[in-house]
Amino acid sequence: MSWGQPPNQPPYGQPPQGYGQQGYGQQGYGQQGQQGWGQPGQGQQGFGQHGAAFGAPGPGGKLPPPPPKKSKAGCIIGLAVGALFLGTCAVGGGIFAMSFGSGPAVPSDKEDYVGCWVGKDVRLKISKDGSINYLKKKGSSSKEINGMHIREWKGDDFVVGVSFMSTKFEVSEPPEKDKDGKRFKMTVDGIDLVRRVDKDEDADVLARVECEGSGKGIDCKIIHEGGPYPAKICFDYVFECQDGGTIKANRCEDLESGTDAKKKLEESDFSGIDKCVVKDSKVANVKIDIKN
Repeated sequence: MSWGQPPNQPPYGQPPQGYGQQGYGQQGYGQQGQQGWGQPGQGQQGFGQHGAAFGAPGPGGKLPPPPPKKSKAGCIIGLAVGALFLGTCAVGGGIFAMSFGSGPAVPSDKEDYVGCWVGKDVRLKISKDGSINYLKKKGSSSKEINGMHIREWKGDDFVVGVSFMSTKFEVSEPPEKDKDGKRFKMTVDGIDLVRRVDKDEDADVLARVECEGSGKGIDCKIIHEGGPYPAKICFDYVFECQDGGTIKANRCEDLESGTDAKKKLEESDFSGIDKCVVKDSKVANVKIDIKN
């Protein structure tokens, strides 16, 4: 028997609809066969859009069970994930906020973690309610986590997010005050971070300037303490005179995150220094101009 024409006698009862001139048509072998059995295909309709391997079972065969109903859960999760990484779907963003909008507060034995931390190319803010804001920029690439909550603590480490999408921050050196008591230090994911003790405002970049010497020569070190952006850091060095007057010199330096530079201030940089009997001196007016 060839595949060109069906047998003269239909076996096992009545043939399927369309048996004869139209072959199996849309119910059998799809749109391939127009005469007789035609050519095997994938069956556009098959049996209930499920079909057998070639569109329909042979004569006398049993129909396959109807396909199970599709779940929509995967679509919702996918949408949320797309909103997280691409920020392109407002609905997904809403679902994401609902999923991660709450969590346990930072426990009392972890209070030193709370605050705004910066390190080379990194900014990390941990709030008392356990939410974090994190940004790391390196060249043209960046990683950002906003509004997620700390789900659990594992020793000094902490895990942010939910089980199907979580980030673990590995803390090799937990928060500790430095020798002068003005800053906390912590090492997270191999990056040294600092935060201010007395002035812990939200900050994308922190900087400090250290100077020493006399009016004839002041050696200054300008330090970009960290953050995700390069910055222009400016400062004044001020001499206070015994007569109540002041004289000062101003310097600026463009620095990448986590780097430093040295500047030397000469006597000639201070106009009127020859008329000032110096009582005291200090670094003042440190300003940061972020370069996004």
